[in-house]
Amino acid sequence: MFEYKLSLMEAMEILFPPVRSEVEKLPPRFREMYFYFRRAWGMLAQGPAAVIARQSDEIVFSVDALGLRPLWFGETEKEYFASSEKGVVDLDTIQRDPKPLAPGEKMGFFLHRQTFDPNSEPFIHSGFVEILPYDKIQHRAFQTFSKRSGKNPAKKGVCLPEDIVLKTAAHPQNRAVSENVFTAMGWNKADLKSLLFMAENGKERIGSTGYDGPLAGFSSPPVNLPEFFKEKVAVVTNPAIDRIRESHHFSTAVFLGGKPALTGNGAFPVQLLAEMPVILSGFYEKDSPEMRETALKMGTFTLGQIEAAASDNFPVLTIPLITNKPLSSDEPFKHLREQVRNHVSRFQSSLIILDDREFLSNPEKTLLDPFLAVAVIHKSLKSHVDQSGNLRRRVSLILLSAQLRNVHDVMIALGLGADAVSPYLAIQHVLDKFSKPSAQALGKYLQSLKSGIEEVLSTLGIHDINGYEKLFASIGLKKDLAEILQVSNFCGSQKSGFGLDVLHENLQTRRDILNRPGKRVRPEPHFYSHLTKVIRQVATGDNHYAQYENHLHDMEIKHPVSLRHLLRTRATPRPISIDQVDIDIHNYDGPLYFAAMSYGSLSESMCRAIAESAYRLNILALNGEGGELPEIMGHYRHYRGQQVASGRFGVNARMLNSVEYIEIKVGQGAKPGEGGMLPACKVTPDIGRARCTPAGIDLISPSNNHDVYSIEDLAQLVAELKTINPHARISVKIPAIPSVGSIASGIAKSGADIIDISGYDGGTGAARVHALKYAGFPIEIAVKEAHESLVRNQLRQRVEIWADGGMKSAGDVLKLILLGANRVGFGTLPLIAAGCVRCHRCQTGTCEMGITSHFRSKQEALLKGVRRFRKLQTEKATEEIVRFFGGLLEQLKKLAGQAGIFKLQEAVGKCDLLEQFEKKEHFDLSALLEKSYSDDWRFLDVTKNGKSTLIRRPRTSLTRIISDSICDAFDKGDRSVIYFDDEVRSMDRAIGTYLSGKIQRLPARIYPETHHAVIQLVNGTVPGNGLGSFHAPSIEIKVAGGAQDGTAKCAAGGQITILKGKNHEGVLLDGSVGKYFAYGAQKGLFIVQGDADVRAGIRRSGADVIIGGEPKSHLKDHLGNWAARANIKGFAFEYMTSGRGLVLGDPGPWLCSGM
Repeated sequence: MFEYKLSLMEAMEILFPPVRSEVEKLPPRFREMYFYFRRAWGMLAQGPAAVIARQSDEIVFSVDALGLRPLWFGETEKEYFASSEKGVVDLDTIQRDPKPLAPGEKMGFFLHRQTFDPNSEPFIHSGFVEILPYDKIQHRAFQTFSKRSGKNPAKKGVCLPEDIVLKTAAHPQNRAVSENVFTAMGWNKADLKSLLFMAENGKERIGSTGYDGPLAGFSSPPVNLPEFFKEKVAVVTNPAIDRIRESHHFSTAVFLGGKPALTGNGAFPVQLLAEMPVILSGFYEKDSPEMRETALKMGTFTLGQIEAAASDNFPVLTIPLITNKPLSSDEPFKHLREQVRNHVSRFQSSLIILDDREFLSNPEKTLLDPFLAVAVIHKSLKSHVDQSGNLRRRVSLILLSAQLRNVHDVMIALGLGADAVSPYLAIQHVLDKFSKPSAQALGKYLQSLKSGIEEVLSTLGIHDINGYEKLFASIGLKKDLAEILQVSNFCGSQKSGFGLDVLHENLQTRRDILNRPGKRVRPEPHFYSHLTKVIRQVATGDNHYAQYENHLHDMEIKHPVSLRHLLRTRATPRPISIDQVDIDIHNYDGPLYFAAMSYGSLSESMCRAIAESAYRLNILALNGEGGELPEIMGHYRHYRGQQVASGRFGVNARMLNSVEYIEIKVGQGAKPGEGGMLPACKVTPDIGRARCTPAGIDLISPSNNHDVYSIEDLAQLVAELKTINPHARISVKIPAIPSVGSIASGIAKSGADIIDISGYDGGTGAARVHALKYAGFPIEIAVKEAHESLVRNQLRQRVEIWADGGMKSAGDVLKLILLGANRVGFGTLPLIAAGCVRCHRCQTGTCEMGITSHFRSKQEALLKGVRRFRKLQTEKATEEIVRFFGGLLEQLKKLAGQAGIFKLQEAVGKCDLLEQFEKKEHFDLSALLEKSYSDDWRFLDVTKNGKSTLIRRPRTSLTRIISDSICDAFDKGDRSVIYFDDEVRSMDRAIGTYLSGKIQRLPARIYPETHHAVIQLVNGTVPGNGLGSFHAPSIEIKVAGGAQDGTAKCAAGGQITILKGKNHEGVLLDGSVGKYFAYGAQKGLFIVQGDADVRAGIRRSGADVIIGGEPKSHLKDHLGNWAARANIKGFAFEYMTSGRGLVLGDPGPWLCSGM
């Protein structure tokens, strides 16, 4: 801002511009301005943000493009204010209706100061504040922009695909690429299967039950560099975004070529505008009618068009990725850096194409790794600045590589510095396999790539590819390679891991394969395929558990896939007998739990078997999102946990009071950052009743909890759950990610009791194959980091750490406990014990074993084409699960005794009892085994450190007082009670929630349905967040004033009415509600006299909602920014499955998405 002499308002428009789809609705002059900003700036601020900024006499209030963070604007007699909660200022003092800022909206203020002029009358001119609505801010920004840019059109020099017309190319000859080329470039059969699926279906392949293949460091060469990377998915503070239902906000468009000056007063270099960062080229041809037709349809270019666009002012340099220098030295990279810098410094705009095709035709040459080459060039250009600026701004890098197999490879290339890619080997294979409708197949492949890119962006909390960078981390790279790539790296060192020396060995393997034309594409290895039979033998009693453990140990030595397979407990000179070992935790017989799996994804019989098995084993079993079987609701209170996830299916006061454990699912390891969907074929009438939805429709779980966008939001939800069920322990489930320590500490501070971390190789009912393999992180790294961070911040004694993700044995349990976990979860293993054969059809509802299908009989299964269906017998499955896990618990005692551990919970975090015994040249696990903390953290009492203890009134104290007052009246014989209060304030959270929970916990005869309670809050009351959350049928709340975020959340009945309240002048004001009003409500009537912030009425499966606010002026849609003037600020009624909504005013944009 200061360097380029920008005003604050202009700087904010560059940093937080409207999303591309919204820009298209603006007046032409504004569209020109934002188009130029996008050309020149590129990188955009994204994620949750509520900004209050001031510079000199300018002030700007701003909200992120998706309205994830709340920001209210209000006015009193003395001041203007902005706050995340409008209730912090008493309604009594407010002069006008407070206003929530809509997604992407800004408000500006210009301070006109008091001036003195002796030559005028009067001499003193009073100062005043000029309020600027968003269209006025845009106008001011445009004025300053146009002064600098003059009359130069913003689109000058921009070239679109339709602008480059080539001579008609001949149809390519069908020359199939031999399999050894794919094998040499790192492809396997699963990669080819996914590619053809994309070309046939236009979307990515779906898988289930989790990834059980090896980490890249365990794989046989050749291994491509992207295999070492996992995505850093968004968790809590930067939540995922729903790509499908909120698709209008996504953009994959890129400008190729040098960027113009940010100020708009310099030269206009040539740029190519592509709607996605993928360029079409085959192995043999750079252009063909099929490729050109597809490129035009998708808004991108063929390689032939790229080269045809070259000119004296826009040169295109192609660099073959081969060298005659040894890869183990810096010589090849030094030459590459010099070649590129010399070229770029001569031109204002150019393209560099990095091409590895020459190696395939002449494998005796040395291949420069394509991903490494991109990183080297990107880093070099960024570090060189001349008189006209950063050299990287003058050029775009396009990578043509046979190693680009899938969406993950594309994202790694883009993150390392490529501006666009061309997966020419994949494109050639599509053209070869679909020779007749090749353009159609190619279009579907490109569309699935585009959707996959958007899906990755969404899981990272990004909606525009311009905001994407290195949001991934590596596992098992050597220090030399990690430093060149400039990435966060784990389990590698100077001597251990995949480095430049191994890269050279990989090269020789690629050469050998290319010289063997008959070499077939290898299959993708699977670990479970070697175990299923033995697991079933133990479960049925045909083998002993110890035999399974021995077989598993042999497999871990021969075919390791996880970091824990390289660890073992150190030998101790003083082992102890098994009867001296205590593995209990609290009142449970072992540190195990069955990870959350929902009724719907599993059959009724399987759900019953898991619940009963936990009871017989005296361990915990968590029920996944999807409601509870009515017949067992509350029957397993001590052994059952319920999950609160983004869909809120069946979540209400009754369900939450049926258990002692409640889990908030932020994400899971198998598909972090992604939501879920139970397909209509699996939504039977019984499942519909449990989930409080109609049968036979797709049930969507959004990609994030719409009431959790920060640690503060999480603390609010934890407090609400502890209010509805004061006896429950609250768990927060998050995926394993790099740098999870800070997130874990935030969760501990939020008031949660348990942090449940889920590893990337965990199971799931359905997820993209991409997510199963490439998203998330190894559980071993995450558990150790979380434990260490909590100890360091003196928080560890407050919480338990739970861990799950691919667990298979008692040995796994012991290792995770020594790394820092208190309990270890199993999901897939109990299913296999009960008969699962891992057919990977969980999402189809056609499971022959009756584990994930819902057929009542063989005849019903036959009608759906399932011929070998066997209905799961609950008692038999229960016995098999109990038999297997009973053996596991005994083996755990034995292993603990061999390690000299008397009480297993006292060994939590004692990682010094572990040692690495294998593959030290591949992985350095010293960071996992170093203990940088003392074991006395268990006894830490932070209140006894010589300082005074600070105690505040709990924000949920008033809701308990109200509940006690009403129940006292009921106990005295009153059937109808009105509680009246005129002193409720913003800090009083979850009003009415405690009463709803108490009524549910008591037998129905205590407070029958004939009892009715009214909570009446008057005199300009604006209670705090969570008003009436988990509302019960016999309660009514009336507010004269307003309400804030989370009102009527997950209500199961009753009525809540929000009316306007009077200020001190007697004027009726406000009557509005905050974000996610009636989120997940199932029954009841909820009335708002005023407006509603974003996402009102979302994910409802019943209930009636009325929003009574009306437009205050003509709509003025020609100005754009529709949401800013609407009565609901966007995304109203998303994901509804039933219920009704009535809006008396403007319902706002993006209405009813995902219904």
